[in-house]
Amino acid sequence: MGSLFTLLTILTAIGGIVLTGSALNSRSDLERVFFTHEQKTKAYFYNLLILSGLFSFSITFLTLLFESSIAKGKGIPDEILTLAVYSWIGLFIFFMIFLGFIVDLIDNLFIKHPYKYKVSIPELGEVYILSMLNDEICICSADANINLKASDQESVFIEKNTIIKHPLVKEKILKPEKSFLRKLID
Repeated sequence: MGSLFTLLTILTAIGGIVLTGSALNSRSDLERVFFTHEQKTKAYFYNLLILSGLFSFSITFLTLLFESSIAKGKGIPDEILTLAVYSWIGLFIFFMIFLGFIVDLIDNLFIKHPYKYKVSIPELGEVYILSMLNDEICICSADANINLKASDQESVFIEKNTIIKHPLVKEKILKPEKSFLRKLID
């Protein structure tokens, strides 16, 4: 009875993670602009979790398929099945760590023209929506490439309700030039 309760607890937790991640991923690009940092982080790790699971399961499944073709109907020994479970866990952890680095590297090296949303507010002029401070306040700037962590450039806080009242324009912007080494590190 105890193992059934444990299994139900694990399945409920996994179901909650899947539902939360699916709800975040089903949002449009415009809705993602208004994600808080916490929501962006949840969506990122959910996608990383799914990709890692798929890659590690695929490799483990192909390995077991190869082993069963060698065994020719004799069955797969328990040692091989145990090794497959351990390799799945190891590959899953490996992909969880390195897929994040690979995604960031691809973003830095190959994506030169990301999209940002711009809004024209009468008191401020045209500003780009950079991120959300919380559920109600947007961080905006006239410069689309401002670095909020290490910049002394001006950014403004605008209520989301104020932004929603004005038309939003999706604009393709050019990332600032960086050296190859800087692209690898960032």
